[in-house]
Amino acid sequence: MSIDDADIGATTHAIWSSVLGIELSPLSDMPTEGAEPASTACILISGDWEGAVMLQSNTEVARVFVAKMFESEPADVSPDDFDDGLGELANLVGGNFKNQIGGLSALSLPTVVHGREHILRVPQSKLLTQVAFETEGRHLTVSVFERDRGGAAKRAARPQDPAPT
Repeated sequence: MSIDDADIGATTHAIWSSVLGIELSPLSDMPTEGAEPASTACILISGDWEGAVMLQSNTEVARVFVAKMFESEPADVSPDDFDDGLGELANLVGGNFKNQIGGLSALSLPTVVHGREHILRVPQSKLLTQVAFETEGRHLTVSVFERDRGGAAKRAARPQDPAPT
């Protein structure tokens, strides 16, 4: 796998610039978010390469991004449009990433999660890269997970727990 932070950074920057008209600046450190609500959108990639692309940001920030996408005000974005828009942004980043890695693969439908201190995991995967961005004090994190085939094989070879008696 030859994809790195710069590739993900360039892809995400290009999408935010062209689709949303928002300029992103890469951050050298991951932002630490408080206990405010957060939103995460994830798209899975399966085929020759398997993994996931995940977007995470504060819900208020994500609402601003989606409103820009729909050319509306953040307060006017319905919950369904919010989920669709955030999922589509994950789809755009995931689709561009899929094209960069080459081979035959497909994208899943996006998954969108909201809440305080939620954790969305991609089982049997390892973090390949994670890039944080800032725009006008707003943060966005893009993470790429790759299927951990070695870890999956180790887990599959592990003896099963005995059945309860």
